[in-house]
Amino acid sequence: MLVKVKGDLVSISLEDLINFYPWFKNIVEELKKLEVNVEPFKAKGLAEVEIDCNRAVFEIEHITPPPEEEWKPYYRLEIKVNDVAKIRILNVDEAQVRLWWNNVVLATINLSSKTIESLTDPFWDLRLSRGEIRFRDLRRIVKIVSYLRGKGFTLSKYAAETLAKIHEKMGAKSFEIRLKLTIIDQEKVPSYNELLKHISNILVDKGLAVEETRGTRLIEMFEKPLP
Repeated sequence: MLVKVKGDLVSISLEDLINFYPWFKNIVEELKKLEVNVEPFKAKGLAEVEIDCNRAVFEIEHITPPPEEEWKPYYRLEIKVNDVAKIRILNVDEAQVRLWWNNVVLATINLSSKTIESLTDPFWDLRLSRGEIRFRDLRRIVKIVSYLRGKGFTLSKYAAETLAKIHEKMGAKSFEIRLKLTIIDQEKVPSYNELLKHISNILVDKGLAVEETRGTRLIEMFEKPLP
């Protein structure tokens, strides 16, 4: 039996990802030179599954929504992928990978949007207090970000803020500015997070990392007339 499935590609390999993102192969090789391992994290797409129905045993589960939810109940069929089922990935719509070094996740990047989604914030990581992450290791994160930026990757709002913290802890000078923005074309105004992402990436190109300050007037952030 041959069926097509669409959704999370849980068992996707790095080789499969490179087939759909061939430009990523050289990046993987360069990261290996920095002793950084690349591991698939999340992927969505379309796959073709060939199942030997004479040997396969399906597990069925009835999924019902909690009382407060409105979605309809459904059945889920599960089969263990082994010698009774073969998977061929047809398309990858979205893919994220994690960059590991010394058993620490340094970054999560999105191959589809070429975005650095997140960086490890070592100042909130308990491994730092145990000595598993040392401040000199922060240079490795900075070096990876610089390399990926050179390959066309942009920073998410959260990654940009973490990068700013890292540079500050490494002794970089920082200063604050206040901006007042007036909407002149509602149709072109991005969401608040998208606006910060655009500003962050523009300033990173100019050698500046941005961290949003969260003072006592945090509530004003939610009052901004942004869609």
